[in-house]
Amino acid sequence: MTNTHGRHTLTDAEEAAAQRHKREDEAPGEFQGKKFMTYAEVVRRGRPRTEKPKVRTSIYLSQEVIDKFKATGPGWQTRIDEVLKGTRL
Repeated sequence: MTNTHGRHTLTDAEEAAAQRHKREDEAPGEFQGKKFMTYAEVVRRGRPRTEKPKVRTSIYLSQEVIDKFKATGPGWQTRIDEVLKGTRL
C-alpha cells in the first residue's frame, strides 16, 4: 500500500505483526538470552570521583603571575590553587 507521499505504508495485518515482533524483541531484562546490564553494573573508567571536586571557573591573572607559575613546569595550575588556599582572605 502506498500513501500520498509515495511511501509504503503497512496494512493493519502487517502493523499488528510488526508490533507483536517488537514486543517479543523487548522482553525485559533479556538480550539474545543474556541479561541487560543495569546502570549500576556498568564498568566505570577513568579517575575515581573525589569527595570535593574542583569547580571550573575563569579568572583573570596578570601575565607576570602566569609566566612565573608556568616557568615552574607541569602542574602550575595546581600550584596556583595551593597558593590561593593558603591565602587569608
